[in-house]
Amino acid sequence: MRHRRHRWFLAAPIAVVFGLLFGIGAGFPDASEAFASRALGPLSRFALPSEAQTSFEGRVVERLNAGAYTYLQIEGPGGARSWAVTLTSSKGARASADRVHVTAMGFADHFDSKRLGRSFDDLYFAVVRPL
Repeated sequence: MRHRRHRWFLAAPIAVVFGLLFGIGAGFPDASEAFASRALGPLSRFALPSEAQTSFEGRVVERLNAGAYTYLQIEGPGGARSWAVTLTSSKGARASADRVHVTAMGFADHFDSKRLGRSFDDLYFAVVRPL
């Protein structure tokens, strides 16, 4: 029982952060788009509509730690590689597992990471879990 509480303790903050960044603005139809994007933070512009959210699995090829976030380069079936960013506290970011499941809630076709001092093409904002 104690182990289950510990999982919720970690999962709840992750869900709240992604909810604030990507999902809550849709629940306020009277709010202006400008107000909603300011209220939800700078990453809200990368949110995918629920019908466009995607998931995939693959092998972690590279990990880059950037404070509260971890960037993962993931090789999928057929050798195609994609970058995903997740909260460092998520199990997928911390796991030493080679294979992960990615649930993408946001996407940027170009993203500059100031902390890493580099740019990413086709970056998914995601929840990542080890397989």
